[in-house]
Amino acid sequence: MTVSLLLKKTNMETGSLDLQSFGKGCIPAPENIKAEHYRLAFGAPQVDWSKPYMVENGFKLKIRDQKTSSSCTAQATSYYCEALEQIDNKKSENYSARYIYSQSHLPGGGAYIYKAMSIPLKGVASADSVPDGDSTEQTMTDTSLNAQGVIEAKAKFYAQLANNHSIDELAGFVERYGGFIYG
Repeated sequence: MTVSLLLKKTNMETGSLDLQSFGKGCIPAPENIKAEHYRLAFGAPQVDWSKPYMVENGFKLKIRDQKTSSSCTAQATSYYCEALEQIDNKKSENYSARYIYSQSHLPGGGAYIYKAMSIPLKGVASADSVPDGDSTEQTMTDTSLNAQGVIEAKAKFYAQLANNHSIDELAGFVERYGGFIYG
C-alpha cells in the first residue's frame, strides 16, 4: 500500500506564548504553527476489531526517569522510535532523549511535540553516545555531546494528526503506523 502525505512548508514562527500558563513538558503548539505544519492528507482506516492486533513476540523498553527536566516530549519520541525499531526490525535499541530534547526544548522548558518528532528526520542518536546523565533540565538541554552522537536511525516522514478522540481512528493510526505521540 502506498501512503500519500500532504506536506506543507513548516512555519517556525512561534508568536508570543506565555510559558508560565502551562505546566512543564509538552507545550501545545500555537495556532499559527498548527495551521502551517505537516498534516496527514487522509484519516486512519476503521479498525477491524474482530481481528487481534498484537506485537509478535512482545518486547519491553528500558524504563527511564525524566526526573526534574521537562523532557517528557523527547522521552516519548525516543520511546516511540525504540518501539518502531522493535516492530519493524526486531532490534532492541536505546535512543537518547537528551539528544532530542537539547535540540527541541523551549527557553522556559518543555517542547512542542512537532519539534521533538522532527528530530528523527535528521536522525536519532544512541543513548550510549549521548547519555541523559542526571536528567536535570540543565543536563537535558546541554548540546555539548551532540557532535559525538552516533546516529542509529532516521525517520522517513512524520505528520501532525488532527485532534480526534475517536478510538477507532486512533487505533487505526496504531495499526497503520505502529503508534503516535499525543500530548
